Amino acid sequence: DWLKLKLEHEQEFVVGGWTEPRNSRPYIGALLLGYHDTEGRFIYAGHTGTGFSHAGLRAMHRALLPLERATSPFVQPPKTNEVPHWVSPKVVVQVRFNEWTRDGKLRQPVFLGVRDDKAAREVVREPEILQDAPAGKRATKKAAARKAPAKKAAAKAPTARKRAAKERAPATGTARGARGRTGTRKATR
Repeated sequence: DWLKLKLEHEQEFVVGGWTEPRNSRPYIGALLLGYHDTEGRFIYAGHTGTGFSHAGLRAMHRALLPLERATSPFVQPPKTNEVPHWVSPKVVVQVRFNEWTRDGKLRQPVFLGVRDDKAAREVVREPEILQDAPAGKRATKKAAARKAPAKKAAAKAPTARKRAAKERAPATGTARGARGRTGTRKATR
């Protein structure tokens, strides 16, 4: 039996703007999220429009209105589906997401809440446990390739049960059956 687990990440991001809402939704369409890189540049990470209550949308809109500015705070302004409103990057939010995409964007981010315990300048992209671990602790492809033959050899080594089955097999038969499963005996004629 297989047990499927959905691994999710959670991290804080800084709000760099919001988009106009669609249809009947009030206040905000989506938050435009970012983080600071090692050089202090503000990098776009993605957008999220889910996870808000009606009251949460209103409160976020009220918090962002006084921070509005004319230009994008991101090093590379993102293309948005709706009209963007840029803000000074001061509001920190907690977001849950599935993974980082290959182009460095969030996959399926969900707004969880505002973080008032962390300064916006402290928000950086957190390393993923195995993928972004320091080189000394990360298994390299070469190391994995060196270990692979040892694993294959161990898998091919016959167990005591397989050896016993092979010894008991008649001279005209084999320990491998017609379907190739070990332990099945079938005499050939």
